[in-house]
Amino acid sequence: MTRIIALCLVAALGWAGWWGISAWRLNDVTEDWLEHRRSDGWIAQYDNMTLRGFPSRLDRTFDGLALGTPNGPVWSFEKLGVYQMTYKPNHIILAVAGEITARQDTHTWTTDTDGLRASLVRDGGQLARANLEADTLSIVGPDTALTLTDIRAALMQLSPDRSRLSASIAQIVSGEEARAGRDLALDMTIAWDSALMGQVSDSLRRPDEIDIRLASYTLNNLKLEATGNMTLDPQGRPTGRLDIRAVNWRGAVASAVEAGQIPSELKRPLTQGLTLWAKLQGNPQTLDIPVDFTNGQASIGPVPVGNILQFW
Repeated sequence: MTRIIALCLVAALGWAGWWGISAWRLNDVTEDWLEHRRSDGWIAQYDNMTLRGFPSRLDRTFDGLALGTPNGPVWSFEKLGVYQMTYKPNHIILAVAGEITARQDTHTWTTDTDGLRASLVRDGGQLARANLEADTLSIVGPDTALTLTDIRAALMQLSPDRSRLSASIAQIVSGEEARAGRDLALDMTIAWDSALMGQVSDSLRRPDEIDIRLASYTLNNLKLEATGNMTLDPQGRPTGRLDIRAVNWRGAVASAVEAGQIPSELKRPLTQGLTLWAKLQGNPQTLDIPVDFTNGQASIGPVPVGNILQFW
């Protein structure tokens, strides 16, 4: 019995020592990462960090964490938890509590969230897959007031330079209830300029190509669907085509007139014009709108409709 107790004591002391060494190494890795980001010109700082989780976890909790790239916004987290198991160091859980603030120039966006958490799994130094979910997410900023509910997103690495992204949001409320949308869904693949989430240097990885398998969104009575493929130049300008389909567009026009968003005197000519366009596309019940992006311009057929928004 004495030998068994002694063996258990030695094992417990050994495990405690191993956990202590793991915690010490993780603390050093965290501080080295932040220091390297600062040397790259980032803002990377925190007010306080605690490291707990003995005997089987390594849980870091940051208070007042601020991160920002040299030319991007600065993200501030009131409280951010970073959790992992000692025996699964490549699997990390992130959990956000409290307020998130993004600042750039003179603009500030504030986010309140309920249940925002993410899971990251790395393989050989690269991001293999990631998942994110939140029950609610409210964003308030300059000319912005959004509330999102039931958010789900997943990212999977298909190859060293290609990933698949899928996402869904049950409801999106912008400002007033009359502008509430629902059932946002997205399925797309992204080709990156180098391996996704590799060793972070002075800039983050940027996409080279985006292939939208399906994007759908319902706004009041109107359902929108889109597919397309775009390549991105170094300035973030897309070149390619996006095919947009509008279902129940007649009901959407009628609702917009009732809400005062379209003058009533425009209802008839607008409906007639859109009906003609739908018939030319082959189905009067849907509107099929091909949008081409080239040379910094967006166009529908031969008609330019405006400048392209750059991705960065």
